[in-house]
Amino acid sequence: MADRLDQTRAQFDRETATRAASNGAEVSQLETIALAHVEPKPIVPIWPGALYAGKVTVLAGLPGDGKSLVSIDLAARISVGAVWPCGDGRFQKGQTLLLSVEDDPADTIRPRADVAGADSTVIEYIKGVSRIDEETGKRVLDTVSLIADLPNIEAKITGIGVIYFIVDPLTSFAGNDTNKTADMRRLLDSLSQMAARTGVAVLVITHLNKRSDARKALQLVAGSHVITAAVRVVLASALDPNDKQRRLLLPIKVNIARNEGGFAFRINAQPHRICGDIPRCNWEPARVLDLTADDALIDSTPRAQAAVERANEVQDWLRDLLRFEPVLAATMWSQAKARKYSERRVRAALKALKASCEILGYQGRWHYRLPPESDAKRYAPGSGGD
Repeated sequence: MADRLDQTRAQFDRETATRAASNGAEVSQLETIALAHVEPKPIVPIWPGALYAGKVTVLAGLPGDGKSLVSIDLAARISVGAVWPCGDGRFQKGQTLLLSVEDDPADTIRPRADVAGADSTVIEYIKGVSRIDEETGKRVLDTVSLIADLPNIEAKITGIGVIYFIVDPLTSFAGNDTNKTADMRRLLDSLSQMAARTGVAVLVITHLNKRSDARKALQLVAGSHVITAAVRVVLASALDPNDKQRRLLLPIKVNIARNEGGFAFRINAQPHRICGDIPRCNWEPARVLDLTADDALIDSTPRAQAAVERANEVQDWLRDLLRFEPVLAATMWSQAKARKYSERRVRAALKALKASCEILGYQGRWHYRLPPESDAKRYAPGSGGD
């Protein structure tokens, strides 16, 4: 029986090979390797929590949140091997390759690099790809497509020893609809494989969408959900909800290292010898531990803002109701129901107001009351409620 099975398999292999050869096609074979033959290697941080050698990081945010400025600030630090903006350590000194379309290299990118202290000789800006014009036969400069031109990009990275590659923004170079799952997965897989082969840290900048029903910051990253699923690190750029001059880089997803919080910076103007005042990142030395990406992004959506207004409305009603004396719990809940306030929202408001529920009176019935001098604050994002 075993001999017959072996003969059948051999015959099948011969017929498959014959058919493939007659069609001019190569016979595909499954390639495997025992894990015992895979050499372990450590994950190497360029900047822990943000950039890693051989990995792709996505940085998503709204226009004006400082994404591009951050990318150039990091390029400047890498160009001279400067200390990390936050944390004990310093960047490996090396080359940066920049693929950008939104900022002019002469009046924006170069001045920003200068005031950040960059060695601009080791920051290469991709102007485009020269191709042969079919009509004229001459070389013309064409827009870069990440999929079509990735071999050229990889050759440049390898040729000059690039350790940091910026794509700003992804949608300008994707070449396909970023909402198409198959296209975006193919692009990001190719980019990730290139990063792994060369050891370059890739920073991909993208925007946030305008979803008003998002429950998680991850859902706000523009384009296909594959963008966030295909990469190992996703950061959000946002304004501090409590201080609009403070900018935040907050982790949405970090699955190759321990999540130790985000980063904060302010944008200060610094004079340039030619271009006048130029923005520069002024980083805070400590990690951001008290805010998450959900706090900063979800609470700024229209849905969240409406929830904030509703929560404040409930708190104001309870203040008026309980201001002078304790109120029967049954009465309070009856009025809340009449106003169509959800139990969850009312309980969140009671907690914010530090109200207590006590048995009072000779009948021993439950009452709600405020503390003697309520120091409760109005609802703020992240404090509770829905």
